[in-house]
Parts: sequence; structure tokens; C-alpha cells
Amino acid sequence: MLMDEKGRLFGKINIIDLIIIIVLIAALAVVGIKILAPSGLSGSALTGKGSIEMQFYLEEANEWVVDKIKVGDTMTDGAHGKPIGVVTKVEKGAPISWVTNQDGEYVLSQREGFCSVTITGTVHGEKTANGVEIEGTLYGIGHSMVLHAGDAKLYLRVYDIQELTA
Repeated sequence: MLMDEKGRLFGKINIIDLIIIIVLIAALAVVGIKILAPSGLSGSALTGKGSIEMQFYLEEANEWVVDKIKVGDTMTDGAHGKPIGVVTKVEKGAPISWVTNQDGEYVLSQREGFCSVTITGTVHGEKTANGVEIEGTLYGIGHSMVLHAGDAKLYLRVYDIQELTA
């Protein structure tokens, strides 16, 4: 018999006392995990603020817009109006645009006066397990955004994020 007539489990311990003991053990386990767990298990896994290299990519942009971006230009997040870093490299490539032909098939088109662009910049933020946090905004690879760089405004995506070593 599990409980006797006095409400004791196996005739030795009160059920309320057992619940209190279980809650205390669970609380101690949670505190122990928080204190003793390696940083990779903690959830946020921040490595601290530092210099981070970010790359932004756009498949197709007007060349005259891309030509306005120069090394040393300030990069600003268009949605938040906050400067996020400085341009360190601008690379133009062949434009990537898909169109349908007369048979309804998608084909690659390279329009004249257009190019793809990869913008590399240095930002100051916190590298996290999910990307980089800059002034309260989290950016991850694939993040679509508006980027102002120099006089240019581009609708692009985050292509890569790398911590810079000292």
C-alpha cells in the first residue's frame, strides 16, 4: 500500500513534505546548471562586444547606385536610422536576374547597367549564437534590410558575419 491512513507515503513520509523536497531538489538543480554549465549551454552565448566583419549582398542593383559607395562610408540601418559600421570593401559582380522567356521558362538575364554587389564592413557589436547584436538589433545571415552606405540606399541581405580577431 502506497499511503497509510495518516496520509504518509509508504508509512514514513508525508505527501506534502515529499512535494516540498522535490521542489527544493529541482530548484537546486536549476541553480547548479546555471552556475556550472559551460557558456555554450546558457542560451545567449555572448562573446562580448568587439569588431565584427559583416557582408551584405544584393543580386541586382543599378551600377550608378553602387558606384556611389566608397570604402570608409558609414553604413546605416535604414529601418532604425542607426549607424552600424564602416564600409571596408565594395565588390561588383554580374547581375543576377531571372525572367521568363516566350515559352514561360525562367532564364537568367543580365541587364545592361546593372550589377550584383557585395559590401563588406566592420561593425561594433556582440556576436551571439544567432548572429550579431548591434545597438539592440539582432542581425542574422539572410536578414533582409535597407542599408544606407554613402549616398546609396540598397535593399539587400546579410550574407556573412565573422568575428575579427585582435
